[in-house]
Amino acid sequence: MMILLGCFFAMAEAVPATKITGKFQIAGFSFGGKLPGNIYIGDNDEMHLQLMRPSGLSLISFTYTGEDVCFFFDFDNQYYQGSAKEFSDFSSGLIQANQVQHIFTADEAPISDWSWHQKNGKLKRLNIGSDPVIAQIRYNQWKQGDFNRITVDLLDSGWKLKGNLNSKEATEWDFQCQPPEDETPLPLLQMRDSIAPKQ
Repeated sequence: MMILLGCFFAMAEAVPATKITGKFQIAGFSFGGKLPGNIYIGDNDEMHLQLMRPSGLSLISFTYTGEDVCFFFDFDNQYYQGSAKEFSDFSSGLIQANQVQHIFTADEAPISDWSWHQKNGKLKRLNIGSDPVIAQIRYNQWKQGDFNRITVDLLDSGWKLKGNLNSKEATEWDFQCQPPEDETPLPLLQMRDSIAPKQ
């Protein structure tokens, strides 16, 4: 199933993108562990994030095509897809789909209800939301134009992504939402159940 999805990406038209690679650790879902991963960012704020099994097949992926948003969780065999507007509703309007890439590039973009914090000239933290803060991103050893370690913490859900980003290069990528064969996409807002707060 995932092989067929990979073939689709390989055949579709690619556009210029920046590729960031690293090692990631996830916690809060039904799976937790360390995984290699890639982040692709397009010239028009498109984005694809994939965490991969040692075999190279995707375990978790997030894609913003410029119009649509999709998530795939292979360990739960669930595929979610919706519009950029639905993604905004999912985050109570605090994160637009075309803004997600700023979390990983840490360019301190002036976005409403996003608060960037520096210490001694180094970026340390990003708070998204104010009352309440829905997400906190922590940066370790980051300098302007450079990156290192990042922790994305969705506070209410207990979901956390830690990454050690170690390389960046120019490449091409096709930013598409295409469900695996025989999979019917679930509504994006239904994904709330996957990141529901821990009891």
